Amino acid sequence: MTDSPAASTEVLAHQVDAEGVEPLLLLNGGMMSLAAWEPVAAPLRAVRAEGGGQRYRLIGCDFRGQLRSPGTAPERLDEHAADIAALLHHLDLGPVHVVGASFGGLVGVELAARHPELVRLLIVATAAIRADAAMDAGTDRMIALVRDTLAGGDAGRVHDLIAEQFFTPAWRNAHAAGLAARRAQVASLPLAWFAGLLGILAAVRGFDVSAAASLVRCPALVVIAAADNVMRPDPCHELARALHADVVEHRTAGHALVAEHPDWLAGACADFLAAPRAAATSR
Repeated sequence: MTDSPAASTEVLAHQVDAEGVEPLLLLNGGMMSLAAWEPVAAPLRAVRAEGGGQRYRLIGCDFRGQLRSPGTAPERLDEHAADIAALLHHLDLGPVHVVGASFGGLVGVELAARHPELVRLLIVATAAIRADAAMDAGTDRMIALVRDTLAGGDAGRVHDLIAEQFFTPAWRNAHAAGLAARRAQVASLPLAWFAGLLGILAAVRGFDVSAAASLVRCPALVVIAAADNVMRPDPCHELARALHADVVEHRTAGHALVAEHPDWLAGACADFLAAPRAAATSR
């Protein structure tokens, strides 16, 4: 799969660690920003290379539609993958390890299929092989609330639905104060963020990455959250089979695994990244 749509002429907003041996790209979920990875990034930075020094050189970016990056959010996953490929060519760091959560995981699959020369290893967290009816219904609810916000409605209701869909009840109860503060932050975001979110939501509505997954040849890991009510475990396992991937599963986490259990996720990534394997795989 080599025919990718043209990427934006402007490079995505990004940041790259000054140190580290192996480049590792973190791809955001649809409602994340590159800053949201920090609880996972910090323990990955602590992993030492042989002879000392930071093993992983972390790269973060915002997709178009996530406020920091220029341009209108594409409504197709392969267009987002083209943006990431353009960024990696711009950085000229060689092939990278890719870790993607949710939306970012789907883009990672498309990237590895369309640009295999750019991806050394792929880790996909909380992402399914295709959207099911329940997920599309949830996406439609979110689209309706975002449109209402753009028409002058209460932006806090978007956060309320995010919390309901993404976090487990136990985590919401334990972090009620933090979620209240986050609701106020979401309500204060500029309308451009909500407009960008519409494009990202359009890209995930009815998605199906089965064709792309069948073309991925690099080593892969699928990370599943057992209590995920957005990307449910069964279609996540189906994605793992299509990728011929290893699987690890958190037994209590919801869709927002990055926020709920960042240390566990960082450990799962580090273990897979460090595992001995052949330089290339064949099927």
